[in-house]
Amino acid sequence: MKTITSRVLCCAVVSVLFGAGCPQKPAQPSLEQRLLAKDQAARARALAEASTLAPEARKALAMSLVASLRSADADTRNNAADAEAKLNLGGPELRTAVIQALNRVGTEDTQLTAFLYGLEGRWNLSSYRKGNESWWPDHGSSRPKNETHWIFRPRELVIESHPEFNPPFVSERWVWGSVRRVTSDVFDVRLQKSDDSSIDETKRFKLSPNGKILEIATNAQNTPEPVIQVMDFISTDGPDEKP
Repeated sequence: MKTITSRVLCCAVVSVLFGAGCPQKPAQPSLEQRLLAKDQAARARALAEASTLAPEARKALAMSLVASLRSADADTRNNAADAEAKLNLGGPELRTAVIQALNRVGTEDTQLTAFLYGLEGRWNLSSYRKGNESWWPDHGSSRPKNETHWIFRPRELVIESHPEFNPPFVSERWVWGSVRRVTSDVFDVRLQKSDDSSIDETKRFKLSPNGKILEIATNAQNTPEPVIQVMDFISTDGPDEKP
């Protein structure tokens, strides 16, 4: 208490004699500013802090970063888009803006980030195609009632079966392996079975410019005309995380 009183008296004397108050403690940068910082370690700490925010606070943070996605400074655009992508802050309303901002930067790393971010969410296996021939997943004459959903998450791919008359269930889980860019919109992705890393597959992914259609080809590197799985985007919402 004595220390505080002495400091107050000292500030009063300085103010009277020199017309100036006590020096103020510098304002701390906001979470938004730290997410846009050029220092990588500072951004990493800010990302960790932002990941713990409540839903409403995350939404407010997402909206505050929108202007930065259109910044003339490439680092600012890239850092804002990186934060939106890694934290999945904006939901569908910012999905396109984030992907476009990342692709405008134009480096291989940012295009890869844009591609993986564009995949995140729930997709329905709508059809198969080979050359000019296409068919429904069950080889029937009309769209089947049973559906197969692919849920892309930052660390894994979950394949979920949706029978017409029974509850949905998880049929497969895969984790991301290596990812190699073929062109700006085509990537070869190595997937490993989550319960057996000795089982892996490499698939070629192509995402449509509007982010609504995903084509996945198996063995595209060795087959001139591979079978292609055609996916339709459903939503950014996936099932509850399981341990």
